[in-house]
Amino acid sequence: MEAHNGLSARIVREAGFSGIWASGLSISAQLGVRDNNEASWTQVVDVLEFMADASDLPILLDGDTGYGNFNNMRRLVRKLEQRGIAGVCIEDKQFPKTNSFLNGERQPLADIAEFAGKIAAGKDTQHDPNFSIVARVEALIAGWGMEEALRRAEAYRRAGADAILIHSKLSKPDEILTFAREWAGRGPLVIVPTKYYSTTDQRVPSRGHQPRHLGEPHGALGDERHAECRQGGVRQPDTGEHRGPHRLGR
Repeated sequence: MEAHNGLSARIVREAGFSGIWASGLSISAQLGVRDNNEASWTQVVDVLEFMADASDLPILLDGDTGYGNFNNMRRLVRKLEQRGIAGVCIEDKQFPKTNSFLNGERQPLADIAEFAGKIAAGKDTQHDPNFSIVARVEALIAGWGMEEALRRAEAYRRAGADAILIHSKLSKPDEILTFAREWAGRGPLVIVPTKYYSTTDQRVPSRGHQPRHLGEPHGALGDERHAECRQGGVRQPDTGEHRGPHRLGR
């Protein structure tokens, strides 16, 4: 479940969710800036520290493009580990990023080799073996097609990504389901049903890796929305699997 400050992180924990998605959009919004890296990565890390103090759930940071090149990625991973953050998700767009749903097809994507190198640098830097780097593939939103999305996902998996996040701007899950079938369980898959929110992860082919379904009632809606989720909204049932503060379920 999404959170963007200490209060919302505590609400997510009290509601019974098993992990936190630290949304870049929501963190930017609560800081009063746009979702295109106007907030520095150090400001984002400061927010995460409050979130980690308020909740013992694993936190996956929406890390945009990694805030620069592979050297920035190395430093980001180091600082996230120091604060007990479970992982970071980075997307294959160019820095500074723009929200995916704003003229998505006009947004250029990162060079595959450069982005794969950023993933490899992050994995090489981490000390905690449970720290996770999730690679977010933007090819479908950018209009580059299914073949390109699969090509990029495979390159990122080979570079060491612990999971692939595949994103779509369609209101139906068709291209996500197609991607999952073609991906054929090569590694863990993460979906963010921003537009196709009525779809359950049971519909997504897994082949050994149950897809992770990230819920994101954005911070712009306020902490009242998180409270609504606590009182009976959407949530993943607790399976009893242990997920400590430094570990994401896989």
